[in-house]
Amino acid sequence: VVAEATLAALAIAAASYASVRALSRAVERRDVLRGALADERLKVLVEVFCGIKIVKANDWAQRFEKRIGAVARQESLHLLRKKRSMGCILLLTNEIVDIMAFAVSVTAILQCGQEPDAARLFAMWIFVGVLHSKLWTFPEVLRKTSFALVSLGRCASFFASGGASGAACPFHGPADAAAASAAGTSPGGETQGAGLRIVDGSFAFDAGPGGSPVLAGVHLTFEPGRLHAVVGAVGSGKTSLLL
Repeated sequence: VVAEATLAALAIAAASYASVRALSRAVERRDVLRGALADERLKVLVEVFCGIKIVKANDWAQRFEKRIGAVARQESLHLLRKKRSMGCILLLTNEIVDIMAFAVSVTAILQCGQEPDAARLFAMWIFVGVLHSKLWTFPEVLRKTSFALVSLGRCASFFASGGASGAACPFHGPADAAAASAAGTSPGGETQGAGLRIVDGSFAFDAGPGGSPVLAGVHLTFEPGRLHAVVGAVGSGKTSLLL
């Protein structure tokens, strides 16, 4: 699998290199032609201006358009083609890594006997994008990856605890058991007529010994069949409450 994927990447790199070389030569030719036309245009411009004895608008405009305008249009055409060639060079040099990553991903997936569906390609794209990130952004990428792993761990612990199957939603921290009993509910559990009721709950993930809860004094009642939204500023504990 590694050999086939590497060969695919090398083939794309070779094709890209050949294309860039050809386009670079085209840019050089356009520069030479454009320079020659610029010299000719200046020469004709001097001749026209020096040949004007009596200013006549119509005759001067036609002479200018016929001799100087035609050269200027040819010069602009070469400049436009040069810009197109340079755009293709930039596209090949800047995007070649992403193209190679896509080819390597598809080749590896096919060689492993898997179907290249959207989920697998997206996962490979994210993985290669992290590896391709610039060196000075690596600490930030590492920090965000750590946060993502923590969030995935919270989701895994939530589903493993039975929260996804309708059992009582567990939470860490103290709860007012007396108030919960008076309300006809268990701490953090379910009641009749309510999908989930929490009385004076405290929530925190991995607070550690002596750690303070992220949320405290939470009173919630979720009714079955209704949609609820949790809103708040960044860092207010929305994720801790949901998980």
